[in-house]
Amino acid sequence: MKLFFLAVVAVAALFIAQVALAAQLFATYPQVDQIASWLAMRKVEIHCLDKAEAYEDPVIASGAEAYVVGWVDERGNWHPYNYAVLNEGYCELLLEVNYDPMLRGKIALAILILTHESGHLRGHKWSAFEDKTQCWTMRHFGYVAQKLGYTDPEILLSLKQYAIYWHLRLPSNYHLESCVLPLTS
Repeated sequence: MKLFFLAVVAVAALFIAQVALAAQLFATYPQVDQIASWLAMRKVEIHCLDKAEAYEDPVIASGAEAYVVGWVDERGNWHPYNYAVLNEGYCELLLEVNYDPMLRGKIALAILILTHESGHLRGHKWSAFEDKTQCWTMRHFGYVAQKLGYTDPEILLSLKQYAIYWHLRLPSNYHLESCVLPLTS
């Protein structure tokens, strides 16, 4: 019995070590972290996964594009950790201004995801809810695009149109009835 118990403890220790090691294998980019910290109003990190890391991450592998870990206390306050995890490819789209019209939809989605997860990282009571965080995201999308270097009015307009396109395709729990989407004219 004692040997069985030690074997279980050893397997558990190996599992925990493997998870801890996997959790440390990600890229971070100072520019992306800086924008996320600006949005979150505190120092945070964005953990950017590559294809292999995304495959190993249980949340991303289950279909999520990004996530923030945290908890809600007994008073309903949201306490996020100091990082968000983004699926492969999104961070790289945020690193430099790209005027390729064929990538504009993907760039808008990357900005939308970064802004949304940064909203969760704020730690406000409302930021535990997808619909309220998504509404906040839509109101801040243009500011983030500009901060990333998309200052040309025509390109900014196109990015906002794509953001609305992506927003309208989200599940219903991301939609707040009272949310006013940004103007695109």
